[in-house]
Amino acid sequence: MNLRKLNILFFLIPKGDVAFLYDDFTVRMALEKMEYHNYTQIPILNREGDYVGNLTTGDLLWYLKDHNLNIYEVENQPISKIIMQKPIETIKIDAQMDDLLRLIINQNKRGWRMPASFGLPISP
Repeated sequence: MNLRKLNILFFLIPKGDVAFLYDDFTVRMALEKMEYHNYTQIPILNREGDYVGNLTTGDLLWYLKDHNLNIYEVENQPISKIIMQKPIETIKIDAQMDDLLRLIINQNKRGWRMPASFGLPISP
């Protein structure tokens, strides 16, 4: 199969099917939505529907640590106060497969690595 001839729409999830947060949501709302959908990161949109970034569980934990806070002290703060550490590049719907593959490779080079299991189950 020639991957370059595949339509990238096969690899994209429609915006309407992805859970997201608005940038004025609170930390508590973010945590509840992320837990419900079992997400470790979630897209952030402004009220006009523009993509702002992604919020990760790591962003939340670093914010708590860096400000010496506990979850109850920040649950009503807007997530816009949290600095998102890792910008996520987006891709346009009319992009070519080469563009998608290049994006995936570049994002993976910035710190995400697949653990080598050598055929053994990876414990949670």
